[in-house]
Amino acid sequence: MMSGSCVSRRRKIPGICLLVFSLMFFLPLEALTVTLTEGSKLTASDRAAYDWFGSSVSISGSMAVVGSQHDDDSGASSGSAYVFERSSDGAWSQTAKLTASDAAAYDWFGSSVSISGSMAVVGSQHDDDSGASSGSAYVFERSSDGAWSQTAKLTASDAAAYGRFGYEVSISGNIAVASAQGAGAAYVFERSSDGTWSEVSRLAVGGSASVSENRIIVGAYVFERSSDGTWSEVSRLTVGGSVSVSENRIIVGAAGDDNLAGSAYIYEFSHRADPGLNPESDQEPGTEPQHPDPDPGEEPGTEPQHPDPDPGEEPGTEPQRPDPGPGEEGTVARVSETVTLTGGSKLTASDRADGDWFGWSVSVSGTRA
Repeated sequence: MMSGSCVSRRRKIPGICLLVFSLMFFLPLEALTVTLTEGSKLTASDRAAYDWFGSSVSISGSMAVVGSQHDDDSGASSGSAYVFERSSDGAWSQTAKLTASDAAAYDWFGSSVSISGSMAVVGSQHDDDSGASSGSAYVFERSSDGAWSQTAKLTASDAAAYGRFGYEVSISGNIAVASAQGAGAAYVFERSSDGTWSEVSRLAVGGSASVSENRIIVGAYVFERSSDGTWSEVSRLTVGGSVSVSENRIIVGAAGDDNLAGSAYIYEFSHRADPGLNPESDQEPGTEPQHPDPDPGEEPGTEPQHPDPDPGEEPGTEPQRPDPGPGEEGTVARVSETVTLTGGSKLTASDRADGDWFGWSVSVSGTRA
């Protein structure tokens, strides 16, 4: 995800619109100054009740893509995504509607979206090419005449039923990452000079995912790409939820903080030669940091019917979300020999209240979050 967007993700709202703000939180890490100017309200040209327009959003420069996972052009909850472009006078207008070439009912195309320059990736976590809810992701590219076309379909090399590949997607230049929530993994793809995409790595963690150049964040785990092309874990946080990375800065959502009022934490990368555990952390290597469940349940009657993606879970019930435990407010749990994270500045809303889930979705770009 990129900055400059206001997100309502997987919330039980029959109609969702997107507000684009010209400015959000400004960082210095030491202080937080907020200036907010609403620029535009985006809606789909063919919007309808329960489409969930705005269930996922991403922005890159003067282009934005908005997911509508329950749009029904190709059957109930087949899904779609809309592209908007900003003109020189600041006005935003819809320029394209994206759908899968093999769209089918209940695929949830548009449940995750990401855009980088003239390329976009759209997740379809309930696509069933390799079994029920095995999932997929679609790559679209914008040609010189402004038209968007599908150029690739990405799937996991070990795709299986209920893997939910495409639960989260992110793209940066010629690198894309897609997490498979059901499989507990994330997959890295690279685009070659001839335009073909190939899976180059499987990361053994799932959840929210973000990529920026040679750095990937999945949940609370930080990976970097070495000169030989391999991806390795270099750092781990004790908070994990929605994540976004931009160059040397990470923002991590902690929607479970403070009676679910929620918060977010900002970190910056630095390098050192002192491996080992942070002395202030008692978390052992290899343990899983606690974080809120990233995928809330959905109440019946608020959207079209769809297959239950989590067998064993009662329909219409809300999964329990534990508050972050003691010591989970932004400390670094483990680092590699060369990378550590500093900062941990905590962001909160000025009018926060219990149950707001501030930090459910986050994005950072440069010095803005």
